Formats: sequence, structure tokens, C-alpha cells
Amino acid sequence: MLPEERSSGKCTSQEISDAETDVIEEAQQEVFQEEYKALVNFKSVLQNSKLCLNPILEEGGLLRSDGRLHYADYLPFDARYPVILPRKSGVKSYHERSNHAAGTNHTLSLLSARFWIMQGREEIRDWERECCECRKRKVKAAKQIMAPLPKIRPKLPL
Repeated sequence: MLPEERSSGKCTSQEISDAETDVIEEAQQEVFQEEYKALVNFKSVLQNSKLCLNPILEEGGLLRSDGRLHYADYLPFDARYPVILPRKSGVKSYHERSNHAAGTNHTLSLLSARFWIMQGREEIRDWERECCECRKRKVKAAKQIMAPLPKIRPKLPL
């Protein structure tokens, strides 16, 4: 969206959605250049491609995974055809939405409802190791080591 097309004041939900789509599309074009060019020219993706998810190009310009859920009409469109994201994207916000308490599997399931992140599980684990809040919560209390008794002690009267 061009700056002159933007309304003043708070961002509308449509503006936020458009901005998110633009950021995703730019990230995909940057990381998956070869695959994106092939799909724009109506060619198949090369066999040695790092993108082995049978990608399709959506009308809006996003790369989506076309998998086995094609006929699962009961699922939302984003779950059947998740947006493909490169490894270093999207994990932080979903990790923080779960208040740093959810584990790797829960965060991955939240992400999988809409996105397919390349090596997603590893990326989530990496982020959990980097997250300052999570590191603070996982710290164990130090154990106090008792000092040795002095050599000479006065004898107590019986």
C-alpha cells in the first residue's frame, strides 16, 4: 500500500493484513527466488530445490503448500494450504502469544494452523533457547553449600 493511500489515524484490520501479506511475499521472494520464478512462469520447481512441499502460487502472490489436505473441506483454507515461510520468520510472535509457557509442540501447532515454516520445530527450539523470558523462568535456584565446622569447638556442658 502506498503512503498516500493510507488513511490517517489508527491502522485498519485491512491495512494490517495487507502489510503482513507484503512482508511475507517479500520474504518468500528473497529466500525462494528460483522457485518463485519457476512458479510465476508456470513451470515446476526443480527436484533439487530446498522447497520440497509441492508449492503453488496463490493469486495474491504468496507461495502455499499443496499437500494431502486438498479435499478436507471442513478445514479452513489456511490450514489446507499453509503459507510457506523461510526458517527465520514468524516464531517469536507465536511464542510470545502463548506467554512463553507453551512447549515446542504447542507453538508448532499454533503456527501450523496458518503457516508452514521450513524446519519449524528446530526454529522454535532455537528461539526458546534465545528467549530471555524463558531462560529466566527455567533457571534453577542455587544450592547453598554449608561451610565446614571450625576445628576447635567448645564442649557443651552436659
